Amino acid sequence: MTVLGALESITLSPLTKTKPANQFQQYVAIGHYAGGATQNITQEVDYASSDPSVAVAPNTPGNKGRVDTVAPGTTTISASHPSGITTTAGGNDAALTVSASVTNLLSISLSPTAATLGVGEFKSFTATGHYEGGDIANLTQQVVYVSSDPGVVLAPNTAGSVSKVEMIAPGVATISATYTYTDPDTHLPVSVSTTDSGDDAEITVLGALERLTLSPTKATRASQQVITYTAIGHFGGGTTKNLTQRVTYHSSDPAVADAKNETGNKSKVTTIAPGMVTISATDPVTGVSTTTTGDDVSLTVIGGARAHYAESAHRLACAGDFQRYTATGHFGKDITTGEDITQNLTQDVIYSTSNPAVANAPNDEGDRSRVDAIAPGSVSVTATHPTGRRQHDRHRRRRAVDRRA
Repeated sequence: MTVLGALESITLSPLTKTKPANQFQQYVAIGHYAGGATQNITQEVDYASSDPSVAVAPNTPGNKGRVDTVAPGTTTISASHPSGITTTAGGNDAALTVSASVTNLLSISLSPTAATLGVGEFKSFTATGHYEGGDIANLTQQVVYVSSDPGVVLAPNTAGSVSKVEMIAPGVATISATYTYTDPDTHLPVSVSTTDSGDDAEITVLGALERLTLSPTKATRASQQVITYTAIGHFGGGTTKNLTQRVTYHSSDPAVADAKNETGNKSKVTTIAPGMVTISATDPVTGVSTTTTGDDVSLTVIGGARAHYAESAHRLACAGDFQRYTATGHFGKDITTGEDITQNLTQDVIYSTSNPAVANAPNDEGDRSRVDAIAPGSVSVTATHPTGRRQHDRHRRRRAVDRRA
C-alpha cells in the first residue's frame, strides 16, 4: 500500500489548446504530492472557466474534465481540489482558445437532406461543420439558412430557432446554410456554405390532399385470412405520398371482414365469414375519404376450404414405416381473374385414420401430415380443417401398410 503525502500542486493537460466552437475539450488533472508521488485526480477536482461566454465547465459527475466551447475567444481553465490546492496558485492554469472555425472548417452538411411536408407545417434542420483532422461541430444556431424559393419554403432565421423553416405553398425548394467568419490575416469575411460541397437540402411542399386511393381495388379471400392494403395520397400539383399507416380503414360489414386499425399495421383487414364488403379509408388529418371520391374497394370473402389431400409418391407402406401427405385447400374462384384459389394447408389440418391399429396419425407439431404404419391392413385417411369441415383424401381408400408385411 502506498501512503501519499500532502497534496502540493495540480497540473492540467493540455496546457494550451485551440478548438472550434460547439465542441469540447477533455482535461486531465494530475496531483503532485509531498515526496514526489503523483496521481490522476481528474474526477476529484472542480474546473472553472474565466469566461463562460467562451467556454463552460459543467463539472458533470463522472466526466468532470470536460469543458464545452461556446463562442470564439480565449479563456483560462483552472482546477481546484477540496483541500484548497488550485492550479491558479501554482501557476498551472490552462489556456483554451475557441476559434470561429477560421481556417479549418472544410464543409457544412444539413440533416435531413430531404423532407416532404404539407402547407403550414414546419421543419428544423441540424447543421454540422466538418473540420480538418476529422473534427465536427454543431453549427445549427450559428449558420444562416436560405430558401431558394421563399414563396414555397420560408427561412426566417428567427433567434433561438434559426434552423426552423415554414412551408408556405406547394412546390419544391432548396435549403442552404452558410457560416461566415472574419479571416484573422486579411480581416475580410469568409463564408462556407452547404452549396459549396453539394450538401443543400431539398424540401417538397405538398398541396392540399385531394384524393385517396387503395390497392388492391378488388380482391377475393377465404374466411379467416388477412389482406393488407396500400393507401396513396394524391396532393395538389400531382404529388403523391404513401399514407398507408396514416389513414383509418373501415369495413362496411365487420361480420364479413374486420378492419381493426392495429398500430403499426393499420391496413390489415381480417376476413371473418362469406360475403362481400366495401373497404374505405379516411385521412384523420384532412378528413379526405375514399368514399367521397368514389375510390372505395371491394373485398369478397368465400367459405372454408374444400380440401384435397394428395399422398406422396409411395402408395404402399410397411409396418413401422410412415406416409406423409400434402393438403391443398380449394377456396373457389377469384372474382377478378376467374382462377381457382388454392392454398397449402398441410400443416393446418388435423389428420386421423379409420383404424389407428393399422395406421396412426400423431399430428406432431411441424410434421402433422405424417401417418405411421402400425400393422397390415387398409385405412382411410381423413383430415379436419379448423373451420370444422371434414375432408377425405380424393382416393378415400389408401393402403397405409403393405398387405405382405
